[in-house]
Amino acid sequence: MIQRISSHQFMILSSGILLGTAFLPIAQILAAVAGRDSWWSVMPGYLIAVPYGLMVLSFMQRYPGQNLLQISGNVFGKWAGKAIAVYYILVAGYIGALYVARAVDTYKRMIAPFMPQSVYTIGVILLVIALAWAGIEVLARFSEFCFPLVVIGLIITMLLAIPRFEWDQFFPVLANGIKPVVFGAVKTLSFPLEYIVSLTGLIPFLPTAEQSRLRSGLLRAVVLVGIIMTLVTLTEIMVFGPMEAARLNLGILSLGKMIEIAKTIAGIESVFEGLWLGAAILKITIAFFLVVWGLEYIFGFRKKFWLYAGIGLIFFIIAILQEGGTQVYLELSIAENYFLVPFALLWVPLLWFVERLRRRFGKR
Repeated sequence: MIQRISSHQFMILSSGILLGTAFLPIAQILAAVAGRDSWWSVMPGYLIAVPYGLMVLSFMQRYPGQNLLQISGNVFGKWAGKAIAVYYILVAGYIGALYVARAVDTYKRMIAPFMPQSVYTIGVILLVIALAWAGIEVLARFSEFCFPLVVIGLIITMLLAIPRFEWDQFFPVLANGIKPVVFGAVKTLSFPLEYIVSLTGLIPFLPTAEQSRLRSGLLRAVVLVGIIMTLVTLTEIMVFGPMEAARLNLGILSLGKMIEIAKTIAGIESVFEGLWLGAAILKITIAFFLVVWGLEYIFGFRKKFWLYAGIGLIFFIIAILQEGGTQVYLELSIAENYFLVPFALLWVPLLWFVERLRRRFGKR
């Protein structure tokens, strides 16, 4: 029996996937392109998730209980659907393994640098397998617990950073025109489009009869996360300036190191890293699910422990082979920008358009 999640759980899970761990690199990515105006780029980039998400949700009533891989097989043909599924598995699996490597690298450098990388990696993968085995409903509940804590941690960090603001960093606004802002918005596309790819597999678990609530939840999730990411980016620009923000790999954690409360509490980044791990686990588990759903579509597999263990082993091998440091961030950026973004940009609207053409001419 297919597990179902409520429309409220859908909104929180969507918010958790959209936020993910993107608050760590987003200011660095955008500051390198748009400078002090980088915070303007966030919301335009994230809003692409609204039309794409609505296109994905529109398939639910005509194809109940099917994900977009199955629908692609119906619309494009069996072999085209399987070819899309193979690409889907490879991209999701590789990016998911790189998420593991990034999480491990960050914790190894920040918490216990002498702990073997393999120990961290095994721990993360075991948590992911346990969550995936429990099912999508448990993942949604995990998101309900994790997402508010991450948001609260971000808000507290940003509020405590206000005394360190260099207010002259805010001006001049749009000094270089709108072009850098547009380029910055393009740089953010990987974050909302990762969510769209996740949504293509999630739709069989959503309540079909609550279309209006699902659309409203999608819009609220995109706007909420867009606002949070805008404020994170603006905070880093105001504290570090655009040049330093573009240099820092983990700007929000660096900000946590600087914060003191009443000259007695300092180094709150250690607490925040614990919350961030929950967001990383959520993101990795979604990638794990995408691989499972792709394999189920191609080979007709059902829920088997050996399948989950095998995917976990592949994630472990790919993650353990990564060099760490800047290299893993570069690998992840290449995988997202050159393999995931073009795929998502083309697949969803093309399927939506062709399916409607077939419907208009009396074919399903």
